[in-house]
Amino acid sequence: MLRNYANFSGKTTRKQFWSAITLHIIILLLSDLGILMTSPRYTAGESNLFLVLFSFNIFYRFLTWFPLWTITVRRLHDIQKTGWWILIQLIPIFGQIVLVVFLLMKSKETRMEKILFDANPRLRAILNKPRNGGWIWLPLILTAVCIIYYIKDQQFQNKYLSAVSFFAEEIHLSDQTYTAIVEKTTDLISSIQNHRIFSGKTVTETAVSIGSPEITKAQAEVTKTVHNETSETTEAVVEYSTETPISSNVILESNSLKSKSDQAVIVRIQMDPNNNSTTDESALHGSDSNNDFWIDQYEVTNQQYHLCETSGFCTPPNNVRSAKTEDYYTNDAYSEYPVIHVTYEQASSYCNWAGRRLPTDSEWQSAAENESEDPYPWGKTFSKDKVNAADSGNRDTTAVGTYPKGKTKDSIFDLAGNVWEWVNPDNDSKTEAKFIRGGAWNSYAISVQTTSKLLVSPDYYADDLGFRCGISTREINPADYNVHKIMNDEPAETDSPDIGSERDRESDGMIEVFIPEGNFVMGNPNGAVNEKPAHTVFLSSFWMDKFEVSNQQYASCVNAGVCTEPGGKNSFKRKDYYGNPEFENYPVIQVTWQQASDYCHWIEGRLPTEAEWEKAAKGLDGTLYPWGNEFVPQNLNFSGSGINDTQPVDMYENGMSGYGILNLSGNVAEWVSDLYAENWYTTTNQPENPTGPDIGAYRILRGGSWLTSQNTAQTVNRFQSLPTGAGFDRGFRCVRQN
Repeated sequence: MLRNYANFSGKTTRKQFWSAITLHIIILLLSDLGILMTSPRYTAGESNLFLVLFSFNIFYRFLTWFPLWTITVRRLHDIQKTGWWILIQLIPIFGQIVLVVFLLMKSKETRMEKILFDANPRLRAILNKPRNGGWIWLPLILTAVCIIYYIKDQQFQNKYLSAVSFFAEEIHLSDQTYTAIVEKTTDLISSIQNHRIFSGKTVTETAVSIGSPEITKAQAEVTKTVHNETSETTEAVVEYSTETPISSNVILESNSLKSKSDQAVIVRIQMDPNNNSTTDESALHGSDSNNDFWIDQYEVTNQQYHLCETSGFCTPPNNVRSAKTEDYYTNDAYSEYPVIHVTYEQASSYCNWAGRRLPTDSEWQSAAENESEDPYPWGKTFSKDKVNAADSGNRDTTAVGTYPKGKTKDSIFDLAGNVWEWVNPDNDSKTEAKFIRGGAWNSYAISVQTTSKLLVSPDYYADDLGFRCGISTREINPADYNVHKIMNDEPAETDSPDIGSERDRESDGMIEVFIPEGNFVMGNPNGAVNEKPAHTVFLSSFWMDKFEVSNQQYASCVNAGVCTEPGGKNSFKRKDYYGNPEFENYPVIQVTWQQASDYCHWIEGRLPTEAEWEKAAKGLDGTLYPWGNEFVPQNLNFSGSGINDTQPVDMYENGMSGYGILNLSGNVAEWVSDLYAENWYTTTNQPENPTGPDIGAYRILRGGSWLTSQNTAQTVNRFQSLPTGAGFDRGFRCVRQN
């Protein structure tokens, strides 16, 4: 065909022309038909064929428009040549039909041809040399430039994919509007993403002067800044102290003690009785690995280290600044922050001065792990609300004990994040390199797991490296400690939690949010047909997942033998998505309705009903979007965001619903339990706790996704899909009753 295009210097025959035009139209018609057929699967995230066909269509039209135009004007003097009509060929399908009609209209008018050739001699020169390829180099060069930009420029790529997603959605929506009798094999939908920032609450006890030569009982109280989410409980430390030495029997009966030298609280860790290994290092320090040991409840602070320095036993840290503060070590405001910039030898010297030692590697591991040996001290799933890590956004250390929700079962704080911690090796190794454990404020989720460790030089120091001390029971000198008791001041569970109260789910580490019973208005009087009429519904109270179920949480169900793996391990742009630690905190995708339901049953819950989902999204004020009635593009991940893939489940805090639930608009579409019926709102006789129709071929998805537009992100939008459908933009969350 291109050869025929090139031969329009006056020698093109009518047969050659019409063969080229016919082939051109066939190619365009086939690609347009393919675009129409593949748009539903693309919007559902099930196939990228639409992207390929759409890109080919643009490239082909761009490449062939100029030669088609010039061959018509140059050669066919018996065809109408008003010039503008050739642009109609750019319109899919309809344009091709109109083009044929115009080509069949015989005319000897040459006005447009004269204008073209008389007005631009350079154009005429190009047209007179088609065999040299003059007309084709420009579109080829421009196309190559676009391809290079697409590969090299992420912003250009995102804008292009956003445009493709927009066209795909518009095509699919039009197809749904005008072909209602056609079976919809996929859906176009929904998962809502919200986030709103809660203000923190600061609980301050007695502050300590860093210059004090000795610490009294009153001074020893720890200053803690507690990140307090709605309904979060704080820990009160109740101390019982005696002035006389305590006996060994009292020590053996206690679970926590307070050191007289540095006022550090140490917590007893009961070693696994089935662990019969005894390391050389344990014996060296008087600690069998199958004996109990003690470890500091908090990391060693600037104030505590300063006491050792003023005693002449410790040398100053190698740097006084932190990542963001120039006078970090010397400023009283940071006295209860972890000491940093200390080497292995400096950390060991401090612990010796305090009458303890650095914990061994296995001791540190035992203190950090829970009974289930989960990846994190608190459970299976990473949460930025439980640890000072890179995702927490602090970009520097925080005061010790700042994250009470991240404490271990034995009430030990910051074993994940804040600062890396020096440990002793588990054997009497001659290797000089030492391990550091626990991750730091600049570490990502995988590096704050209980098994994470780094091997570094003992002379290494940094603004993200500190330590804590430990000691075995047989090493303790009773005269050096006072009895100390830690009590969790947690309010008793009530039958009616406060609105927006939160609780942790032990099975998968999910945070659940309380939604109270009561009436709310479901539907939208000004919305689509399937959103009308608005009607009042009563719902009993329930707890809904604060986040969409993540890859890591779903993998726990798979590992338990209850759930099956997602339909694919890739996402739209990422080849290695499910099972990749980098995306553990991203929503699980490519799951069917049944897979989502199986997971919710595994955690002893269920998928939310459509009514429960809508109430949680609308909040107390019944808004059109989770955050309000006006669309704010920065509050969600949708097609206009330019990301073109999923985002972490705890992003977009400003898009949080009134109840405090995230991601109820955008990111991924969310399965709900109901079957779909378009006229359900007009026929329902379920004013209380509705569960949807009893029969139907489709299930419902809610909330919009990264692939859909702002309208699909509304709290009232309803979309249907075959329950077996799974896509790149589909996920879910669960609910549980009291």
